[in-house]
Amino acid sequence: MLNGCIQIGLAENVTSLKSLSLKAYKKLNGYDVPSCYKLCAISRATGILRNYRKAKRKGKRVKNPALKDGGSLGI
Repeated sequence: MLNGCIQIGLAENVTSLKSLSLKAYKKLNGYDVPSCYKLCAISRATGILRNYRKAKRKGKRVKNPALKDGGSLGI
């Protein structure tokens, strides 16, 4: 679920919490989890995307962000 939010954020080029939640929340309806978990995943994805873009802007070599298997919130 978190990787899906990150992919949506990269594709739509958004980093703010509100814009990502507006674009990603309806796409997360396929997951059978309470809505608070969806909002938490969107919030975590926002932080990951901001850190990614900040590092990229500073000229650091960065990989595309993604949560590895077994991580928290990787529902």
